[in-house]
Amino acid sequence: MLAFLALLTAASAGTPLSVAPVEWSSLASEQPGAGATVRAWIMEEVAHAGRSGEAALNLAAFVSGAECTAGEAQECEVAVRWKLTDLATGLPRYSVLTRGVGVGLEAATRDAAVRVLGRSAFAAAADAGGAPLPSATTVRRCSAAPLPLPAGMRAALAATVFVEHGGGSGSGVVISPDGVILTAAHVVAGSGEVKVRTQKGTAVAARVLAIDRRQDVALLRAPGAEWSCLPFTPQPAEVGTELYAVGSPLGEALEFSVSKGIVSGARRVGDVRFLQTDASLNPGNSGGPLIGIDGTLLAIVSWKVAAEGLEGLGFGVPVDAAALTLSLAWGEATVESTAPPVLASVAAAEVRDADDAPRLDVRATPAARATRRRGTTIGGALLAATGAAFVVGTAVTYEVTPTMTSSQWTLLQVGNTAGWIGLAGGGALIVVPLLVNGPGAAITVGF
Repeated sequence: MLAFLALLTAASAGTPLSVAPVEWSSLASEQPGAGATVRAWIMEEVAHAGRSGEAALNLAAFVSGAECTAGEAQECEVAVRWKLTDLATGLPRYSVLTRGVGVGLEAATRDAAVRVLGRSAFAAAADAGGAPLPSATTVRRCSAAPLPLPAGMRAALAATVFVEHGGGSGSGVVISPDGVILTAAHVVAGSGEVKVRTQKGTAVAARVLAIDRRQDVALLRAPGAEWSCLPFTPQPAEVGTELYAVGSPLGEALEFSVSKGIVSGARRVGDVRFLQTDASLNPGNSGGPLIGIDGTLLAIVSWKVAAEGLEGLGFGVPVDAAALTLSLAWGEATVESTAPPVLASVAAAEVRDADDAPRLDVRATPAARATRRRGTTIGGALLAATGAAFVVGTAVTYEVTPTMTSSQWTLLQVGNTAGWIGLAGGGALIVVPLLVNGPGAAITVGF
């Protein structure tokens, strides 16, 4: 066993950590199931360092490169980008890239893990602890049988609500007969009073129970019982699945409109997840439902990318991601949390340690080398591109990469009231918050 493993037994115990599934770049050496194996190696090192157990912090690993020397006894170098995240808030605590060297992928991966666990900056960030996990809101499950669309569109419209707040409007969807409503966070963020109105004209005041601005989802509660609602399953929607978008584009004038499209993809910006669709979405659709043709709720409309020559780039928050970040549980009656989560209201400071320099002079054949992922995230749209890409905000410029941090996404998210303009290859992209008459309207800048 390599000498570096001796460091593990000497490591002092600290704050327990959970370990996220390992993400990979396009590594030529990756085999089916390799991600689970690498995660197991990392979890063993976390345990040896005395940091396993009930955790309030999560350690994520992104393998961004792996190179091995040619020959029978391959000495390998693995580059791993690490991110330590507070599970309660989803905010980052620490980020660094370490490079592990060893005979074979396992030894190199373990070396990279030992190096991050042994850093004093990492220990300080981890030992600061995490925020208490928000208590769950128990929601009475929607027992309505899903009605296939378009025949069941009347039921879908009945479960959709028009959301009004000070200075703007959006949409929402009822997920429980007890009047529990999902909508987008940027529709209700900062609002002292929220009103919801059904297609039949019933209007009531609603309370904000929980909100996560980073994932752009919020939970409301309207008074009354036996509301029309939409059921949903926690399974992610398959790419190519047909869906309908229901909402109020451009506000009251076109309220309770319907458009059709498909699930174009599943996208991720850091640990923030989105469903991509080509359904027609416009300001006022935000918070409204994306419904599968089986009549179940798939996602909540969040944002879109609009530019000359671009269309069909709309994004929603998958319902399983919404339920997870808002700590929703299902039961026979709705019981509100005693300490409802209000998450990611302010971007937390993230400790960024110095990255390791390359350590192995690798002279490998092309087949033995890792290929690196060539992709650029533009305002979270995950558009494939080459060359540089930047997002320009209010007097600040951020480079956006596949390994962008959660704090960067918090700053770049479409709920930003100034709007954002992305540049790629000289063309302008405007990320449009789908909010009517509110502070989220995108700005227009000439180039």
